[in-house]
Amino acid sequence: MEASIYELGFHLRSAYWGQGIAFKAATAVIHYAFDKLGASDIFVGRHPDNMGSEKVLNKLGFHYIGKEFYAPTGLMHPSYRYKVPEKK
Repeated sequence: MEASIYELGFHLRSAYWGQGIAFKAATAVIHYAFDKLGASDIFVGRHPDNMGSEKVLNKLGFHYIGKEFYAPTGLMHPSYRYKVPEKK
């Protein structure tokens, strides 16, 4: 079976920051991707100035993998990956 890698992103207006919305929504999406879609990995890139997203990604269990150029912003964006948990 071929590995399926999905990409996750979230954008919230500043009035909704710090309320746990991104964490709760991303948690549901991660479970759905692994349980229903058969994902092997999930990829995320974040804006380099958005440290709040970094905190959320770390709390979710994503691991930093390097920086990638993102043409729409013209910046190198920190990138993260979440691998499917090993079944014991």
